[in-house]
Amino acid sequence: MKLSKMIASFVFPQGVLWGHRYLKRKFKRSFFYQAFNPTKTSILRKNGIFENIHNGERCFILGTDTSIEHTNVKLLTKEKKIFLSQFFLHEDYNNLNPEYHLFNSLGGHPYLDRKAILEHYKQIDEMIKPNTSLFFRYALDYDFIKKHNLFKNKKVYYIDYTSSMPYLLKDGLDATKYFYHPQGCLLAGLQLALFMGFKEIYLVGCGYPTLNPIKKYHFYDRSKSTIDHITEQVYIKMMEENKNKTEVEIFLDKNKFSERYKQNKIFISVFESYWTVKKYAELKGIKIYNSNKYGLIDIFPYKDFESLF
Repeated sequence: MKLSKMIASFVFPQGVLWGHRYLKRKFKRSFFYQAFNPTKTSILRKNGIFENIHNGERCFILGTDTSIEHTNVKLLTKEKKIFLSQFFLHEDYNNLNPEYHLFNSLGGHPYLDRKAILEHYKQIDEMIKPNTSLFFRYALDYDFIKKHNLFKNKKVYYIDYTSSMPYLLKDGLDATKYFYHPQGCLLAGLQLALFMGFKEIYLVGCGYPTLNPIKKYHFYDRSKSTIDHITEQVYIKMMEENKNKTEVEIFLDKNKFSERYKQNKIFISVFESYWTVKKYAELKGIKIYNSNKYGLIDIFPYKDFESLF
């Protein structure tokens, strides 16, 4: 611990210190800080190399839902792919020649333990090879990654998600300036694929297999993840508090003070964003297909995975 922090911990009450950290995070995410930040401008400019880099090609966006257990991902070895979140835990990951990997951002998360987040990012650093381009969120991850000297030998890029999804149809996509608040890794991956110029985009393992977060909804064992056990405890507590309700009743909870109600509003907003992305893709003549037959995302037309080869 730095001397200044040690002194502050003795002089100021914990509530004051927490408030200072909270306001500091809020300021760094504010429009003023983001708009007049030359460091950010320089970093985002690097994303220009990806604009239409795969114009006219097809790609596969790979998520981590349970359908991956029944998908022959080895068929994708020579295809263009964008991997999401913790797909690096898949046994065939490095054999699939991963070129792009996009992550949920945790570095600036206000509720998760710093040590756990650091361990999670160290796990990513150890398991992913240097030739894979990694994409993180600028506002949440840049300071955290820089502070802990992470990904020193990796190709790291940052995206700024500061605009609202409804503006996509009006302003278009430009990763050198900003993308739109994704509210989930898949929406971020779709924006990246569209920016790269792909004309056919296939979603694999991106299906929201269950509304119940306690049920198995990733292909991997949660014990292999350095972060899932923390988020799981939050959901377990929520489910315990609602143990006399059915899964659907919990999902449809209308108590505005409940955590589930807040989650539901986000969930609905996510699906509205999928419609916006679909409309944008259609205007550009881009096709997006879902290769998960049993998931909840039926906004995009279904195409059988193995029929594509």
